[in-house]
Amino acid sequence: MLKTIKKRGRPQASYRLTTTGERIHGLLRRADGRWKISATRQTFVEPDEMLAVARFRQWQAKHQGGNLGQLAVHATAEAAMIDIARRTNAAGGSLSATVKLAGEGTGGWAVTDHTLSPEQWAWLRHQIIERPQWVAEQVGVEQVGYIRDLKRPRTSETLKKVGDLYAAKVGLSANEASRSKLMSKEFTRAAGAERISDITHDAVVVYERVIQSGTYAPKSILHRIRKVRTILAYAIKRGTAVADCRKALDITAMLEVRDHTPLDPRQITPHQFWSIYDAAAGAGDRVFAALMLTALNGAFYSSEVAKLKWQEIDLDRGEIVARRTKTGVSRVAVLWPETVEALNNLDRPGEYVFNTRVRSYTTFSVLEAWRKYRGNSGQPEDVTFGRIRDAGFTVACRISLDQARVLAGLRLPGASDHCVRRNPQFVANACRAIHDEFTAGRNKRSG
Repeated sequence: MLKTIKKRGRPQASYRLTTTGERIHGLLRRADGRWKISATRQTFVEPDEMLAVARFRQWQAKHQGGNLGQLAVHATAEAAMIDIARRTNAAGGSLSATVKLAGEGTGGWAVTDHTLSPEQWAWLRHQIIERPQWVAEQVGVEQVGYIRDLKRPRTSETLKKVGDLYAAKVGLSANEASRSKLMSKEFTRAAGAERISDITHDAVVVYERVIQSGTYAPKSILHRIRKVRTILAYAIKRGTAVADCRKALDITAMLEVRDHTPLDPRQITPHQFWSIYDAAAGAGDRVFAALMLTALNGAFYSSEVAKLKWQEIDLDRGEIVARRTKTGVSRVAVLWPETVEALNNLDRPGEYVFNTRVRSYTTFSVLEAWRKYRGNSGQPEDVTFGRIRDAGFTVACRISLDQARVLAGLRLPGASDHCVRRNPQFVANACRAIHDEFTAGRNKRSG
């Protein structure tokens, strides 16, 4: 029975380069910073790891019988081919070599290659360090002349890091920070770009194809594109990965969205609104039903109504005085009796008005609940929550453009911020018109 003879002894040590990750077998770095050649007692000091590897390669060539860059004569063609194989391995896998008869009648084979010998490499290294300008002139590569001024390139930052940097921006709302992280993750997943240097034209084309596949509305696509570019621009402003971010901004400029804002906004109809409202109320979800009423009453978007706080509501006076989360512009609303009653019936577990079983509502949880009750009511998927805002604003515009702007939180030319906040009743007629139109629509539906 044949037995395999197992080689005993310690395995050969190796060092992994920090720049490329390549393993250098036979070289290790001790805890005190000195370099040691495996299986020998020889150590040396060299702060630069690439120069340390160069010294190790020179030692290998000298002590391990290598003849790279030198002429060698062999008695047989077989020995010459073995020599070429060894030289190729020593040169890293690629070699330009010449094999020819050493001379007439000698019977020998001469092998040479076009690789520098260890001594020549050492000489060239010395010249590059001491006389870079001269070497640049000799080889015709201008960059060699200012090699002393070059810095080792840093690994490109990850998209996650620059996304987190933007999310930590002073004054950014928690909702906007959450949206930013989500859109950054979407871009990373769709484009396959973990690092900023991975953002190529091909990667952006893939991302564009994903977001235009029909899942998102044109305006939602526009928000995603702008958010990715805003995150990159903010990283430049903060001095993070400036060169990579500038290049990525140039590449993402190819992303465009046409007709993202329709000239004729599609508002929700009273029938659609009350169908979804009744589905929520019928399921016992009085919090979301109250949220819908408040959104229509004050022409709120999902993100705005989700972040409404109790301190911004005066139920005794039936008024809301708040600021838009997106712009910080003041907005006011006069509450309907139905809205006041719905809000009075809510629990108050914290500072926010509308809460799920786990935490306060966010844009995403609002839209999740909306999709659920929209499906239960049988309404089509194109009936979005944003149509509530469009409906309230459209009705208010029929009463007064100024009232509509203040109600929706748009800056009113010529009016100071504190004047708006001191006089919520300015929008009373606009709020009443929204109430009357949707109440009439409900009564007609019931009849």
